[in-house]
Amino acid sequence: MADEHASSARRPTTRSSSGAIAATATGPAAEGAGLIALRRWCVKWTAVSGMLQMLACCLWGLARDSPLNHWDRMFVGSHHQFAHNGELLLACALLFVFVRLPRPALVAAFWTFQVGTWTNPIAYAPPAHAGWRVCAWR
Repeated sequence: MADEHASSARRPTTRSSSGAIAATATGPAAEGAGLIALRRWCVKWTAVSGMLQMLACCLWGLARDSPLNHWDRMFVGSHHQFAHNGELLLACALLFVFVRLPRPALVAAFWTFQVGTWTNPIAYAPPAHAGWRVCAWR
């Protein structure tokens, strides 16, 4: 009995309903809870971002026949980039559940996906509206 109390003084303990003493999680296990919360946050906002890109794809498609559209192929390219990047983000949202990365790598992956998938289709918009011929195909 004395050993039980001596060991409990060194680490936090909890008492179960049956009266047994069990050690609580400290150190990396407690940090793991924060990492799980971050992973859930990444899943949530990557999925939301993917759905917003799909919505942007639909809304962008409605403006196809507008007088601002001077080059149809560039406009269609932007439309498809919104669609495919939205699909990519939704797939990545499902994969974030299984990714076992440290906190900095997880945050870097999240922001790399966001910046990359949003700037790619947006880069098509100025040439589409200005009529620039920036690609080899016509």
